[in-house]
Amino acid sequence: VFQATEYTNGVQGDTTNDSSDFFLAGIEVSSEGAYAVNQGDVLKIPLSELLANDYDFDGDTLTITYVNGEQHGVATIVGDMVEFDLDDSFVGETQFTYQIDDGNGGVDSAKVNVIVNPLPEPAEVTGIVGSAVNEGESLVYMVELDKVTLEEAIFNYSFSPENGASIYDVDLTKVTFSHGVTVNEFGQLVVPAGVPQFEVYLPTVDDIEYEPTESFRLTIENESALGDILNDGDTAIIDVVSDGDRVDTVHYMQGHGKYLWSGSAAEIGQSQIYQLGEYDQQNGLMIDVGDAGDDVFMGAGNDYIKLGDSHARLDENAHSQVNQLDAQTKIGNFMSGSDDDQLLAAAWGEDSALNTSTVSNAYIDVAHAGGGDDFVHGQNGADAIFGGSGNDTLLGGEGVDGLRGGSGNDTLDGGIGDDILIGGTGNDILIGGLDADIFKWVDQGTEPRNEQDLIKDFEVGTDKLDISELLGDVDSMQDLLENISIEKVSRQDVEIVINNGDDIDISITLEGVGSEFGGYNKGPQTGDAIAPILDNLFINLPD
Repeated sequence: VFQATEYTNGVQGDTTNDSSDFFLAGIEVSSEGAYAVNQGDVLKIPLSELLANDYDFDGDTLTITYVNGEQHGVATIVGDMVEFDLDDSFVGETQFTYQIDDGNGGVDSAKVNVIVNPLPEPAEVTGIVGSAVNEGESLVYMVELDKVTLEEAIFNYSFSPENGASIYDVDLTKVTFSHGVTVNEFGQLVVPAGVPQFEVYLPTVDDIEYEPTESFRLTIENESALGDILNDGDTAIIDVVSDGDRVDTVHYMQGHGKYLWSGSAAEIGQSQIYQLGEYDQQNGLMIDVGDAGDDVFMGAGNDYIKLGDSHARLDENAHSQVNQLDAQTKIGNFMSGSDDDQLLAAAWGEDSALNTSTVSNAYIDVAHAGGGDDFVHGQNGADAIFGGSGNDTLLGGEGVDGLRGGSGNDTLDGGIGDDILIGGTGNDILIGGLDADIFKWVDQGTEPRNEQDLIKDFEVGTDKLDISELLGDVDSMQDLLENISIEKVSRQDVEIVINNGDDIDISITLEGVGSEFGGYNKGPQTGDAIAPILDNLFINLPD
């Protein structure tokens, strides 16, 4: 004789309606005397657990031979577990029956009560509170949720400039979050469980210019708020300011610690400028050369250079097709060959003066920032910009631009127009901007190359990579295929590795193009596997 224990609300030992309280570890119980499970889950109970309170007076071994879900789900025996697979839509109280056998003809059955809890409603963003900070400080956005996150929550988010701000007024690469919030490979916020609210920190950039209040809007799902960037009232002193349409030359005098500024008279009544000044070897100079085709060369300090329009405002021929084509040709010349090829005396190092004869033109601005961590903005028109050594930021602005980063970890942004970007040696961030851009790698001499470059906005089929001047001994497509591998490293990003097995090992990550590379997520692809896509990625390929 044996007896099964009924899993209902009663008193253990009551043979009419036996009961015992059982709870499933890790799941909240909403009613005594029942297992609890969340909507849509499968309830799993060890057979040994169900038999623990069942007993046989003759000492026979009991086994569970049958289970029945009866309603709202299907109960089965899988291995040493009872699995109750509940209907996805069901919420409430239900039960399943199991039958035990002593192996000698004795059978009995019992019911197990189950509470199915509704799925918790996901947390939602109910508001965002912005802040106001001085340039150079971090904007703080307080994000409010309607409840504590009970499980990981995913939110779409974005930043957008307003009130005259631009992407250069903040550092989007250094956004941080509180409470363990991260960004996934899809560019979404991931908020872990147990978070009641969180903060977003957006660093601003002190561009040492006097400006009215600028703003950046943070949008998360349907909520948004502005953060205001205030000017701290400290107007930077510009060392060189050119007015009118002067053609300016501002050159650091190597070996003398001075700079020379000469400016031609461009309008009636203007006088020529010839000014000699002290150069700050640490902080550099702040220079705004204004309109017309100017030439700037600086030293080892952290220089700030604005090049203005590359043509005179009163020049009616500035936008003629002949002049524009000539400017494009000279920019192309500037972007051919190594960095040393552009210098007057390469033996003096990359911070020596440029050979401006290759780009001399009334419609091109030329800048060599020299050493230091420099900021150069080409603004409007055609610009030929070389960062030199240091970690530089080069912005082309509007027009056809050629940007060379030089050594160091540089950030290059072509802006509007068909631009050519050469990051140089170092781990660089490259942004083509609008229109069709070329990202180029060239042979820089005998030093080994081991770089990790990132292209933020590559558009497959429109923008191009150019390595035709990097691998000198590659004469055929087959040779090229032996030096390249392509791998989809995440849902969004693709990595191209150029490795000649000797002194070149360059990684180029194309951010946000993963959808174009459906079959490249099985490790690095090489040879004939990548041949069909090369025309969409590269320019100047060998035959």
